[in-house]
This record gives sequence, structure tokens and C-alpha cells, in this order.
Amino acid sequence: MDSDCTHLFVIDSDLGWETAGFTRVIKAALAGFDVIGGTFPNKNKWSSFGVVPVSDKEGNFYGIEKDGFRLIEVMVLPGGFLIYTKNAFEMTHDLINRYTDTGRESEGILYYEYFRCDINDRNERMGEDCYFMNKFRQAGGKVFLEPDITFTHFGVKGWRGNYHNQLLDEKQRREKLNA
Repeated sequence: MDSDCTHLFVIDSDLGWETAGFTRVIKAALAGFDVIGGTFPNKNKWSSFGVVPVSDKEGNFYGIEKDGFRLIEVMVLPGGFLIYTKNAFEMTHDLINRYTDTGRESEGILYYEYFRCDINDRNERMGEDCYFMNKFRQAGGKVFLEPDITFTHFGVKGWRGNYHNQLLDEKQRREKLNA
């Protein structure tokens, strides 16, 4: 926060991704989206993606289609491929814990607890990325997903997935059931 840097791009070391998707996320961040990222197959539950889209009562997603961007607004998404702007951090200052370190070298420096594991209202563990996104949304921010990135999430092997393609497959299955 004390630097002149304007963005922080967090990328997990166990991910592979398409260059075009990487570029779209960077362009969206530079266009003013404060929290923007991609989602990838969950570890140990490879057919699912750790994202919670904002939707209406009928299940329709909220999103934005503008200036070449087609983004989905989400409650949370995994923090493994995500850009935060400095503005996003600044927006949360009044909502998060802060403390000063009493160590000799850093005495008097104010620290903000942007990322912490917490317990949600349903008494479930909430990861640090979800914690920050909830605080950011409480401050009036919106979190966006670039849905069309093919990721490979590595474990004992690599699992490939593309959230956009999964949504299209689910839509096709629903249409077949309703036909």
C-alpha cells in the first residue's frame, strides 16, 4: 500500500492458463474493475468451480457486457487467479481489523488485516479470499469474473476446465430436459 503500485495480481503456483484469458483479466483491471479474476476446477472436486455468481430469483446471472468485456458479477471466487486494485483495498479500510506491531523494527506501523480466515454466519469456515471479497462488497464494491478462461489445475495430474463452457453445457442439458 505504501508503493506506487496500482494492482496486485495473485496467481497460484498450481495453475496453468490460456494467454488470451490472462490478457482479458489484465485489460479489465486496467479498465477500472477493482476485483476481477478467473475460476478453475476445485481441487478434489474437479467437476465444480469455486465461484458464487450473483443471480436473481430465476437463477439468471448479473453481469456486464461493455467495451468488449463479458463479465459475470460474483459474490466470491477463488483467490488463485485474481487482480485487486489499490482502490479495492482502500475501500475496505473501515471494515477490517487493523493493528500496530510492537516489534522494534516496525513499531508504530499500522497494518490492515485484508486477508484472514473467519467464521461466517452459518458457523462455517470462510477462506481469506472470501473474507476480503465480502468486506469489499460490504463497502460497495463489485467482484467480477472473466468466465472464459481454460485453466489446468495441477495435483497428482492436471485437470482442465473452463467455466464458460461448463455453463453452456449445463444450459444445453436443461434445454434437453425441458424439450
